[in-house]
Amino acid sequence: MLTAQNSVENPGLLPTDQSLIERILKGDIDQFDVLVTRYRNQVYRFVLKFINDPSHAEDLAQDTFIAAFQNLSAFQGNAKFSTWLLGIARNKALNDINRAGKRRSQMVSDEILQEHQSTEASPLEAIEQKQDSSLLKEALDQLDPDLKDVLISISMEGFSYEEFAELRQIPIGTVKSKLYRARMMLKKKMQKKKYEHF
Repeated sequence: MLTAQNSVENPGLLPTDQSLIERILKGDIDQFDVLVTRYRNQVYRFVLKFINDPSHAEDLAQDTFIAAFQNLSAFQGNAKFSTWLLGIARNKALNDINRAGKRRSQMVSDEILQEHQSTEASPLEAIEQKQDSSLLKEALDQLDPDLKDVLISISMEGFSYEEFAELRQIPIGTVKSKLYRARMMLKKKMQKKKYEHF
């Protein structure tokens, strides 16, 4: 574990999340800014996959950090801090979707999808990619929120089965089953949409 003294003696080394948390809990609350800086983009991008509204996603990301600060003493270190933090973000996003009622959630914004497109694509390939991205967004938006949740967390955000199971407090077998169902339903919806748009 990297201590404050070590980080001063070795300025090239960054303090670990755990060492920052220990300092914060001892009263050095300014260290929380380091955690915010370290994870704010990741949290924002994660929330944006649930809420297709950049401004609102920013608000929910900020709410995530406020909740994390207020509950930091509850972090036990069994999972990575980033996993715990994204768990809070997920809860904030899903609660917001449930409260919104009529507002439909969309998992991926056009900007995020465009970031992953090849810059070397031909014009025809670019059109096909845009159509596939649009179909993907539509299909994802029709998934049950519970299945969308597991798909986002594991397939897109890199959560392990164990991390997701711990966050949701469900068996790993259930996580694998949900992920399989989510992938199969997404594939089925994509095939149906491609046929409809043919």
